[in-house]
Amino acid sequence: MEKLENDIWNEVEKQLLDNKANMAKMIEDGLAETKAKSEAIELYAGNFGRDNRFEKIELLKRAIELDPAKAAFWNSLFICYGHNTVRRKFSKEEIEEKKMEAINHAIALAPEGVIC
Repeated sequence: MEKLENDIWNEVEKQLLDNKANMAKMIEDGLAETKAKSEAIELYAGNFGRDNRFEKIELLKRAIELDPAKAAFWNSLFICYGHNTVRRKFSKEEIEEKKMEAINHAIALAPEGVIC
């Protein structure tokens, strides 16, 4: 009977340690995700007030890399690709492709509409 009790307690202890390790990993992953999303929002906010559309595009691309689930990021990217200075750098087909990719992501993420 004593061996059975020891086995049970050993199993309980093992389960608790496993759960502790899993919880620590979940917390660590959550903190990393939160940090990435915060950085993405800072990048997104940094694009406002900039005149250089190419800088805006780069900031938005980095924000999207960190948090691709934000429809407003994609919508802003769509708007930037429609600006005259950007359109002069790329072919019409390239611009249309980039704009469609951006707006399709925005619509898929927020079919009810996006406010940025």
